[in-house]
Amino acid sequence: VDGPTVLSASRFMSIMSLDLNAFAQLAHVHRNTVSRAPASHGVQTFLRTSVRVLRAAYDVSGHDLSRAIFWYQHEPLAPFGYKTAETLVSEGRANDVIGYVESLRAGFVG
Repeated sequence: VDGPTVLSASRFMSIMSLDLNAFAQLAHVHRNTVSRAPASHGVQTFLRTSVRVLRAAYDVSGHDLSRAIFWYQHEPLAPFGYKTAETLVSEGRANDVIGYVESLRAGFVG
């Protein structure tokens, strides 16, 4: 094995309806890094973290990808100052969001 699989930033941006500038801002990388070095640590870390949170949301949503994406990008989360999961992931708080989603699945919150 040559190492971890490189996730496609362009495919993620397409699925999430993000332009290059928005993606770069969320990932805290320069826009040129996204297009010229998509395998870079910063880009891949953001992609992997986003996918982890989206997977948790997907599982809770009844396996409805459109609903999970909408929640991730648009739902203000009261326990986090009404920030979206997308914003929280960008701020490095993915584990907090996943914990929150798991509590929803268990029926403790919401």
